[in-house]
Amino acid sequence: MSGLLSQMNLNRILGRRPFLFLALAAGLGIVMADSKLPSGWLTALAVGAGLLWMRAHGWVVWLLPTLLVFHAWHELSLSLAQENPVRLRLLELPETKMFGSVRGALLPLEVDSPSVRQRVACELTEISWGADGAYVPAKGRVVVLLPRGFLLEKPGHYELTGLLFLPEPPRNPGEMDVPDYQLRHGFAAGMAVTRVQLLKVSHSSWQFTLRSWAEQSRAWIVRSLSAGLEDQPEEKAVLLAMALGSSDAAGERLEAAFRQSGTLHIFAVSGLHVALLAGIFALGLRLLGAGVGRATWLLIAAVFFYAFITGWLPSAVRAAIMIAVHLLAVVWNRKSDLQNSLGLAALLIWLMDSQQLFHPGFQLSFLVLAAIAWFAPPLLSLTEPWTRADPFLPPSLIPRLEKLRLMSCRFVAGLCCTSAAAWVGSLPLTLGHFRTMTPVGLLANTVLVPASAVSMGASCLGLLSAGLGLEKVQIAMNRLNGHLAWGLIGGAEFFSKLPGANFTLDLRFRRDPPLHELQVLSLNEGGAAAFLRTPSAQWLIDCGSRSEWGRVVEPFLRQEGVNRLTGLVLTHGDSQHVGAAIAALELGRPRLHSSVLEPWPRDSNRVTLRQLARQVPVDSARWHRHHAGNRLELGGKAWAEVLHPTEFDAESRSDDRALVLLLHLPPIRVLMLSDAGQGILQKLQERYPDLSCEVIVRGQNLTNSQGIEALITATGAQAVISSHDERDVQERIPESLREFCQLKKIRLVDLRQEGRALLEIHADRVQLSTYREGKHMPIRLSAEASSPSP
Repeated sequence: MSGLLSQMNLNRILGRRPFLFLALAAGLGIVMADSKLPSGWLTALAVGAGLLWMRAHGWVVWLLPTLLVFHAWHELSLSLAQENPVRLRLLELPETKMFGSVRGALLPLEVDSPSVRQRVACELTEISWGADGAYVPAKGRVVVLLPRGFLLEKPGHYELTGLLFLPEPPRNPGEMDVPDYQLRHGFAAGMAVTRVQLLKVSHSSWQFTLRSWAEQSRAWIVRSLSAGLEDQPEEKAVLLAMALGSSDAAGERLEAAFRQSGTLHIFAVSGLHVALLAGIFALGLRLLGAGVGRATWLLIAAVFFYAFITGWLPSAVRAAIMIAVHLLAVVWNRKSDLQNSLGLAALLIWLMDSQQLFHPGFQLSFLVLAAIAWFAPPLLSLTEPWTRADPFLPPSLIPRLEKLRLMSCRFVAGLCCTSAAAWVGSLPLTLGHFRTMTPVGLLANTVLVPASAVSMGASCLGLLSAGLGLEKVQIAMNRLNGHLAWGLIGGAEFFSKLPGANFTLDLRFRRDPPLHELQVLSLNEGGAAAFLRTPSAQWLIDCGSRSEWGRVVEPFLRQEGVNRLTGLVLTHGDSQHVGAAIAALELGRPRLHSSVLEPWPRDSNRVTLRQLARQVPVDSARWHRHHAGNRLELGGKAWAEVLHPTEFDAESRSDDRALVLLLHLPPIRVLMLSDAGQGILQKLQERYPDLSCEVIVRGQNLTNSQGIEALITATGAQAVISSHDERDVQERIPESLREFCQLKKIRLVDLRQEGRALLEIHADRVQLSTYREGKHMPIRLSAEASSPSP
């Protein structure tokens, strides 16, 4: 009897929100498929669930089939890319790449300018391995990088020649996992193309037709919203980012302001914009007197058309589906329930692409809306004493001023409660994915979201005026919108600079944290950056180029929970080492440290250190220059001794002016050579005959291949950490050095192959490990006590 009552209660609960529980079952099936549970566990689970299913009634009956269907669907989508013959063939090769040719249809993935390489998708029909291989049938999708300056304009069947490759796994913590990303999008491999030949033009490609329409619509919107704002580039960039998601023109500074204020969803196309557009369109239809049924269908068409002209962005598509599902309840004369609608929308999205479950954008969209549905009503009920009229007073007797006050209070209360609920819902994901908290977002969203709604309304009126040929009205609306965008920028910058506005967290909970920690990052094209954490300070020794800062260094610092840098050491003027110095200044205004020879007087004004000198005065309280013999305190018992250059080492080459430091991190010493060339290596041995260290960190280049072996022998180093780039002969670690280290049993860490190098320094032991395909490989070092500090 109790079992029957439990079954009835369960059916009653499921019957209230059936799609929500079906979506939970589908999500569980997708997660099970993605985690690749052993077949034995899966069989046992299926049998157990099947026995329960045989006794089930009502909506409970559909839970198990839903789980199994989405489990099988996700397994199939995974296998199509992971078990593709092209990918398997490349995996068999030592370097996972090979020259070849492919034939197939091309489909643009993004719209680029002719100055960069356009990315397209190729649906394979044939493939030829090697320079003279025969074509064989092939299936699958490949990400293609077209030659620079070539834009795909004609639909058809193409022949592509170039390098087929598998993307490289991440080499640093926090770095994007490109192989996983491409596999989840159904791509078996990548291809860098050197030659493109059109074999046959296709006149019936609906993808190209739709893309052409979308591009024409976007171009018209850009022209219409830009009219009258030619002298306001930042405001125009923000408006275009809000309308179309084209945030590249806005620049890093504006994007950082919105991100750090917790309002990045305002800055780019998101579910918020689709919802605002739907609200504006619904208001317009109501003013035109459209009936509910007709207005609903027009509204659904409008949100999908907007998603289409934005380039079918995933965030816009998700929002359009969710809004459509919510609105269809009105058409079908059903009571709309947000949680049930979310469940149905999730099922529809996963049917199209089950990989969406693992996208942070999807998770944020659904969890935030679920949090609003769960937490906003209880929070609103707490505000009723301030938002509800006297229940004993008839509505007709309430004064107009009191009605206006109550309406304003309800609006503000609704905005604050919704913002609070959304912030609570997004918190677990922002911490999990980005290690970031933005408490200021609670306040910033209550101010900037209504302002963005007004701006979106002004944009719609401006576009309507442009469509009707009312040029003066259009320009007037655009200029008004420019002022609104100026306010949005100012508000985002104001909120982002408030104390405690945003911070990152180090979520690594370690039982025995080291006293000192040095991490040498693996960057491309001879770049360098090393992060040093001491008991009371956090240092960055070089910061990489601007591109590597955004790709590697900044995500790494976010993952490490770094909010403030104590100091930034700039070893020399190479842009691959210090190109991101201006961006690094945003991390708590660190003090700068460079050699006495930098900035080099003969360098161009476009060199990074010369630009930096225009923002931070040289030899000021914020910029210290050092020469040999200086001592730099690093926090706690850690300190650095400057070995090079002296004030008289005037060299024309940037590498020959490199700042060389001997880090004293008790109980070991680390020699940081930067890109020191052969001349510096000889000077170090001549000037410091008793120089010794346990670890050497160096940047490989053509000028320092000679002399390094002698320095390693003289210092007694047990490990050498070196950059390496196989594509550039100047950046390759010489074979002679590899053989020397192997012969002397010295650990040579190739940053390119093994990834980030980590030195964990405890009082009684030292451990060196590398980051290789997401795995740590510990290597023990025998730690000898350092010489006492002078």
